[in-house]
Amino acid sequence: VKLFNSCFDKKIDLNYWNWKYKQNPYGFNITVALNKNGEIVGQYCNQFKPSTYFGKEYKFISVVDLCCKQEYRGGFLKCILELQKFPFKFFSVNFPGEFIFNKFKNYERVRGLIKPIILEKRLFFFTNIYLRKMDKIYVEKLDISKIKELDGFWEIKKNELEVSVVRNSNYLTWRMFKGPYRNELFVFKQKNKLIGYF
Repeated sequence: VKLFNSCFDKKIDLNYWNWKYKQNPYGFNITVALNKNGEIVGQYCNQFKPSTYFGKEYKFISVVDLCCKQEYRGGFLKCILELQKFPFKFFSVNFPGEFIFNKFKNYERVRGLIKPIILEKRLFFFTNIYLRKMDKIYVEKLDISKIKELDGFWEIKKNELEVSVVRNSNYLTWRMFKGPYRNELFVFKQKNKLIGYF
């Protein structure tokens, strides 16, 4: 946490760190670099996230926090790639993973393990005009006790998505409701049938 706060403008605390990694229901992996005094001077932090690629589920690893004190940055990424031990081939997502692949794409360990995927952030906007054209559509706040109702919706919609994190109730509960920041989920319904959420 102290290293992260020294490298970035955004400041975090231990509660946020624990939620982001220790409480992630799918696990995490953190590799650190130490100096001669045993101080942490670099870190390579990943979240494991089961995800779908054209409807089929794969093991994804999200490269989340990659940072190193400036005076130790020479050769840090190559050291990380040598030390990192994953028992499976995985898809690496997020910009740090993309950066590593592009920087060391001829490096044997990258070539053998990392399949880069660049995810486009697609935002869907529902305007009032559009909603008025739809028959009997309404929005309501989702009660967390009914979160499992979204599992059936996910099973239906996942085949329509090219790439997505598995957005079942287990993931959404951790991502939306167990973190240090308050979040809310709202659902779209049409004739009492769930057709979407945000």
